[in-house]
Amino acid sequence: MQIPGMNGIEATQKIRQSEVAGVNPELPIIPFTANMMQGDVEHYLANGMNDYLSKPVSVEDLTCVLELLVTGDLSEQLK
Repeated sequence: MQIPGMNGIEATQKIRQSEVAGVNPELPIIPFTANMMQGDVEHYLANGMNDYLSKPVSVEDLTCVLELLVTGDLSEQLK
């Protein structure tokens, strides 16, 4: 979520609005973040992110999210 020059939400919004040349606006975006206060997850999802992983990220959690992305189940799970 904290990246040089802008935060993850700003980057996500630019991608979703097709403001980043050569990047598919449907690109899955899953932040790795330590910010997991009440309301953070809803805020991330409402701003175009597909899911989230909280730090420290476990191999099991990463594998689960990647499997959901590959099978297309992640988009169904978030509806």
